[in-house]
Amino acid sequence: MRKALAGCGAALGVLAALLAQGAQRGSAPVDVIVGVATSFGLPIDDLPTQAFSAAVDGRPIVIDAVRQTRAPLTVALLIDVSGSMNTLRWVDLRRGKIQLPTLSEQMLSEVVVDGFRDALLPADRARLSGISASPWIGPVVAHTREAFEATLEDLLAHRRDPSNVTRSSPVWDAAGTLVDLLRSEPQRRLVVIVTDGKVNANLLSPEKLAERAVEARVAIAVVDESQAILMRQDRSPTAAVRPDRALRWVAEATGGAYLADSVLRGAPEPADPAGLVSRAIEGHRHAYTLTLTVPDDGRPHTLEVSVTRPDAAVRAPAFIHR
Repeated sequence: MRKALAGCGAALGVLAALLAQGAQRGSAPVDVIVGVATSFGLPIDDLPTQAFSAAVDGRPIVIDAVRQTRAPLTVALLIDVSGSMNTLRWVDLRRGKIQLPTLSEQMLSEVVVDGFRDALLPADRARLSGISASPWIGPVVAHTREAFEATLEDLLAHRRDPSNVTRSSPVWDAAGTLVDLLRSEPQRRLVVIVTDGKVNANLLSPEKLAERAVEARVAIAVVDESQAILMRQDRSPTAAVRPDRALRWVAEATGGAYLADSVLRGAPEPADPAGLVSRAIEGHRHAYTLTLTVPDDGRPHTLEVSVTRPDAAVRAPAFIHR
């Protein structure tokens, strides 16, 4: 009898070990970057672990760890320099209706040198890129003002090239190229896109771009310079085309910030695009790292993250996978 019980105990021990091994093979820890900000877009720091909750595929899961480390970043700034970003448009300001360029060369300089460079810390890695009819992908640039100004001149030369002065703007494809370049970076990764949303001539769809970015652990932030476009229809007065919808969706799906130029939303004065770029970078720097245990099956799973603070807006990837 004792031998039989000992044999059963040994068998149960082996079965328990096999089940434990199967559980380990079936799930794995994943780090997720989660931004938390006020309704005004200011980062909220020092939230405790118990302030966060998460659900995968609609089921609540335990959060293994929460930390906020102000980690170094690898940031790629992608600026749309296509024809539509170099045109004048009428804008209603408090002092009257005036014409403003979407993105003049002076504004470009402010975005790159004042917004992008000034938001970087010594341990960050930076890359400047542009997109028009074809992409221009710059090298990793040193943090000196001279290096940024030289890289900006290369981008402006690309913009002035007659072959690039078109309405073509394959922004999703260019962003996908940057995601692939950042994939192997050891630091926290971010692509910031400045565009008016008039995106065309792409091989990648917004959905495929988001899937690629989430798989590569790259967040995509968007500084939106778009306006609704009213188009005359055959049997109805007009229909509004909203380029901001796809831009917002890509940012939200990948856990990046979506920042719209306030003057295009009826604000009395224009926003500072350089300031919006800086805000996108700072928001990602202040983000939290949540460690979650998720199914290790190679498939995407939906992710929802929330916090207990009522005035907080949470930015997290919309899905996750190993």
